[in-house]
Amino acid sequence: MHHEPLLDGLPLTGQIDRGAGPRRLCLPDENEEVLRPVEYVDKEIAGWLAQSSRAPGLWRCVLVSGC
Repeated sequence: MHHEPLLDGLPLTGQIDRGAGPRRLCLPDENEEVLRPVEYVDKEIAGWLAQSSRAPGLWRCVLVSGC
């Protein structure tokens, strides 16, 4: 199914968790990881992206209520 990576977390290639399955990153954490390299280049742009992005709210909506 196409939605499985979103609901179960994004699998991190080459990383294994304690259960011997692929280590996964949940959507809110993935959003932070995407912003991290931007912060290295320009902290102001990273701050603007973090404040203006609707993604965290959408992830909460999807994960909590399924909308």
